[in-house]
Amino acid sequence: MRVLLVENDPIIGYNSAAELERAGHDVIGPAATEQEAHDLALSERPDLALVDINLDGDYEGVRLARHFVRDLRLPCLFVSGMASAARANRDAALGVLVKPYDSDALTRSVDVAGSLSRGEPAAAAPRGLELFAAA
Repeated sequence: MRVLLVENDPIIGYNSAAELERAGHDVIGPAATEQEAHDLALSERPDLALVDINLDGDYEGVRLARHFVRDLRLPCLFVSGMASAARANRDAALGVLVKPYDSDALTRSVDVAGSLSRGEPAAAAPRGLELFAAA
């Protein structure tokens, strides 16, 4: 699966990218800004976007996820420590993987989100992944 990773923390971004690549995913990014993520989504056409809610401290990830879902038909999964903000914006994502998470939760969450976005039955959600009812 082609996964766009939107994360402004370089350590989290590169560690997450490495874990996803080890699991066999094609990772695009990590993108640290809205504009970089938007440009990558247009040029690379990922299957799923993992989006941090706070990129510069003002919920830019929510706005970006809404744009991805509405305009690009790109399914999103929030990856954030801000579970309440994710729940309040559940229309923008399939769910939220709450930080901190481990590599198994990350890779399994991508698999679950991928299945859901294709309309297939998904495996059980790993610890830390909360799926939204509309997913």
